[in-house]
Amino acid sequence: MDDIKKQRLKAATQALMAAHDELVDLMPAKKKKASEEDAMLGDAMDSLEESISCLMELLEEEV
Repeated sequence: MDDIKKQRLKAATQALMAAHDELVDLMPAKKKKASEEDAMLGDAMDSLEESISCLMELLEEEV
């Protein structure tokens, strides 16, 4: 993988991690009763975590 692609993967990974951190901040500290919005945030967080994991695997394969 060339350096430009590696840089783009790293940037994408960092952007996803930042978005993940923002979602974590939005999640309620204590879940007494999960709302539909909380469930959507959880689903978004799961998707981001999966995307981050895939990108990190790609980066590790190329190192």
